[in-house]
Amino acid sequence: MSEDTYPGVVIGTVREIDGALGRIKVDFMWMNPPQRSDWASIAAPMAGGGRGAYTMPEEGDEALVAFLFGKLAHPYIVGFLWNGQHKPPSTDPQLRIIHSKNGHKISLYDPEPAAGDKGYLRLEDAHGNQVELRNGMVTILSRGLLRLQAPSVQINSRVVAPVGPPI
Repeated sequence: MSEDTYPGVVIGTVREIDGALGRIKVDFMWMNPPQRSDWASIAAPMAGGGRGAYTMPEEGDEALVAFLFGKLAHPYIVGFLWNGQHKPPSTDPQLRIIHSKNGHKISLYDPEPAAGDKGYLRLEDAHGNQVELRNGMVTILSRGLLRLQAPSVQINSRVVAPVGPPI
């Protein structure tokens, strides 16, 4: 890219991904003629050696791009955008979701507190298996075999009652 400057942020379309270094290149379709950026690092809520919040975009995603000191040759990705083609995974503003391309999901639901309902935390895989923590109860749902494996298992409860049909 040139040494031109651009004060502010712009939208680019993800075209190349370097996951090993956590960076991407984007196309600026608003330029005439359209141009591809230099490698741009992705801002993350936390980043450091071997730790941090790591999520990479897919080719075709929209990125919000800022430039170090306004120089087009030094782009940084400050976030990604929903649009008419790529819609959010939920329309409920009280539901926070991390959702993978293959369907794995972490959901945090924070409704307005009513009658003791404080929502839930749910971990779900693409097959529909779930672990849910809701209002003092933990539910494990398996679509197949449920395996607990450890050198020893201890269950401490007042009552254990089967609720399904006999085996």
